Amino acid sequence: MEDGAPGHRAKLTTQYHEWIGLQPYKVSWPTSSPDLNPIEAIWCIMKDRLFAANRNGQP
Repeated sequence: MEDGAPGHRAKLTTQYHEWIGLQPYKVSWPTSSPDLNPIEAIWCIMKDRLFAANRNGQP
């Protein structure tokens, strides 16, 4: 899975992929997609709970 990071787009990496015949089979993935990164939903829940607790004066 490649997300467009500089290391994935580098000329040497692209040449290697072409050399091994991987280029036609590559799939483009969106960067930082919440659908592909389930921890993002947990971070949102944690932030909401911390914000609510801080607003209510709880430590």
